[in-house]
Amino acid sequence: MRLLRFQYSLRTLCLFVGFGGAALGWLGYWYRSSGGPLAKRNRLYGKFEVEMLIGDSKEVAAFFHNCAPMQDGDLVCIEDLAEAGFDLDELNIPGAPINGSGLKYLQWAPNLTGLYIADTRVTSDALVHVSRLKLLGWLDLTRTNVDDEGLAFLAKSKGLKWLCLRETNVLTMASNT
Repeated sequence: MRLLRFQYSLRTLCLFVGFGGAALGWLGYWYRSSGGPLAKRNRLYGKFEVEMLIGDSKEVAAFFHNCAPMQDGDLVCIEDLAEAGFDLDELNIPGAPINGSGLKYLQWAPNLTGLYIADTRVTSDALVHVSRLKLLGWLDLTRTNVDDEGLAFLAKSKGLKWLCLRETNVLTMASNT
């Protein structure tokens, strides 16, 4: 009889632990999705989707999907994020048919550390806006319209540690001194 009582108690304990674990899991999910550390949110912004990874102090890594309809003026969303209290840390807009005039909105992201604008129509002239980012550590300009003149702007970026210039019009190698 005691063996039966022990099994019943063990079963009750397992159910209690199972429900307790599920409740804690749900609370953890709720905490993360409500702005806790590393919350992930997908938002529709205009015609494209923005996947945002949000850290503890509202720093945001923004990944834009379906960038084909994006225009330079759509980058006003950088200002919108800043006004909402988010600190943009990383921006990814691959394949957007922008020429770079919308990069003027990067002034609203002074703590940006990474910028991925590969497969865009960004020109060297637009890099003047990028060069103002003091904390920028990496920049991907693969298959853009950047040439040697654009490197003159980037030479001022002392914090730039990684720069990708694959399939661009850059002909010379410049040192970041």
